Parts: sequence; C-alpha cells; structure tokens
Amino acid sequence: MRLKQLENQWRVYLNPQDYSRLRACAESRAAHIAIRLGGECGLRVNETAKLKIEDTRGTTAKVPGDAYFLQVYGKDTTGTYDQGKFRETFMPASLNAEIQMHAEDNDIAEDEELIPVTKRTVQEYIKRAAKATAKRYDIEDFNKVSSHDLRAYWATNLLVRLQVDENVVMACGGWTGRDTMEPYINAAFDDIIVREMRDAGIN
Repeated sequence: MRLKQLENQWRVYLNPQDYSRLRACAESRAAHIAIRLGGECGLRVNETAKLKIEDTRGTTAKVPGDAYFLQVYGKDTTGTYDQGKFRETFMPASLNAEIQMHAEDNDIAEDEELIPVTKRTVQEYIKRAAKATAKRYDIEDFNKVSSHDLRAYWATNLLVRLQVDENVVMACGGWTGRDTMEPYINAAFDDIIVREMRDAGIN
C-alpha cells in the first residue's frame, strides 16, 4: 500500500494483497460485486449503480473459453452525450458468474439495475469494507480507502504489474490519453521495484 496526499483527500494505491483483503471484508454479495466492478473492471461508482444485466455481453471474437464485456455509459466531461460517454470494458469470467448468480438469487430482470442503490450507497459499501479491513488486519491506512482507489488499483495492476498494453487500458477505462490516466498509476511498490531491478540485473 502506498499513500499520496491530494488537496482534499488521500489517494491510496493498493497492492494485490490489499485488494484481496478488502474484498474479503465486503459486508454482502452486492458490496463484493461493487468492489470487484471497480477493482477488476475500472468502473466508477455511478457506473456501478446504473449497471444492468443487459449491459453485459459475451465476446464476438473466436477465443478459447468464455470472455465477457460490460457496456458502460460513463463520465463525459465535454457534455456531448446525453447518457454519458459509451465504452466497453473487459470483465473476468468469475465476476460474470457472480453477477449472474446474484441476479438469479434476487430475481433481478435483465433491464433492472443489478445493485439498485444510489452512488452514495456504493461509496458506503466500499468505505465500510475498508473500515472492516483496517480493523481485521490492524492496518490504519485502510480507513483512507475510497471508491476512486479501486479504479487506481485497476489501472496500476494492469499497466505496471501485468503489463497490459496502455491503449487497451485507456479504451477500457474511458481515458482519452496517457495524461488523463497518469494520476491513477503508481509504480512505487516494493514488488514492482524489486522485479524491475532484478530484471535489470541488479541484486
């Protein structure tokens, strides 16, 4: 975990272990799904609150196994699009299965919101999970975690740890260029620094 102090809040850069602990402390399956949509699909909280089953789709490409995407109407800073700016982002098959199970168990129709709560409630799901994680693992910095940090984790994990092409990450995250994505990325983690140094032959 790494902290960065912004003007009015903290940005908490999570590592995979931090993220796993946060997920484990979700108070419900709805909260768990909300965390995963941010941390594994790069969704903002308002996008999570509006998500419907009909917004998911399987891939049209011939690839081994199943692959899924979310169709999202997200943030539009230009004011050009009434519904928001459209994009599609990759979704892990295990998350798709969890979403489908949640919908079936709660009798949620294709055209109904998957997590029928406000943006504020989604933020509270994440905040309560963070506070529970801080208490369970006795790590005070989890109390600073917010919904924005899940999107930062998603971007950093893909770009720096998994080395996914930055054009793919920008397309899935809805960023127009590297400069708009840059604030979400942090390479200053022990595991990343050690890996890069050892790959360079420095021990």
